[in-house]
Amino acid sequence: DDSSASSLSILKIFILFIAVGLLFKLAAAPFHMWSPDVYEGAPTSTTAIFAIVPKIAVFILFYRLFQHSFYNLIESWQIILGFCAVCSVLVGSFVALQQRKIKRLIAYSAVSHVGYLLIAFIPGTLEGSQSLFFYLFVYMITGVAIWTIILNMELHSKNEKTLADFSALMRANGGLAITFSLIIFSLAGVPPLAGFYAKMHIFLASMQSSLYFLSIIAVLSSVIS
Repeated sequence: DDSSASSLSILKIFILFIAVGLLFKLAAAPFHMWSPDVYEGAPTSTTAIFAIVPKIAVFILFYRLFQHSFYNLIESWQIILGFCAVCSVLVGSFVALQQRKIKRLIAYSAVSHVGYLLIAFIPGTLEGSQSLFFYLFVYMITGVAIWTIILNMELHSKNEKTLADFSALMRANGGLAITFSLIIFSLAGVPPLAGFYAKMHIFLASMQSSLYFLSIIAVLSSVIS
């Protein structure tokens, strides 16, 4: 009846507002504009914490809300999250190409990774949930490692780190340079590192749910990264 239809419409509006609020916290495009400036302006130790920990907490909240409470309205929130996932992987991949400061580069990389996590979340299947938490685990480990290296380099220099500062890292500390390279390759999804398998699970989960458009966009964005 009319009252049921009206209640359903109001509920969908509530879901939209909740999704936008959580996506803003995750710095998913197009709600990501605050992220690069905060990454660059905050102390590195603080940035390292809020770059990793809140994403885990928000995605767990996302999972509890949308996969349990709002699962019957999956078609409504799939559209919202699908749009943000596509925007995130494209913005994160293309805008990162123009960055020279390492913090801003990682900020846009984080936007891209949020897009991949949303792609894993969208199907609402067991495979998608497994790929989501596997990717979160890999992202958490690599995130801790990359911020530890940046903090280590800042102990020797107080200047803002740019990509040029890392070009001479091999001569100064070969072990640190190799470790940093492996972490970056893992974040980019280069085989046979952990990031490759995490992304592969996401692509397989999305294709099993017939989300071919999202899968193609994600694969092409991964190549750019």
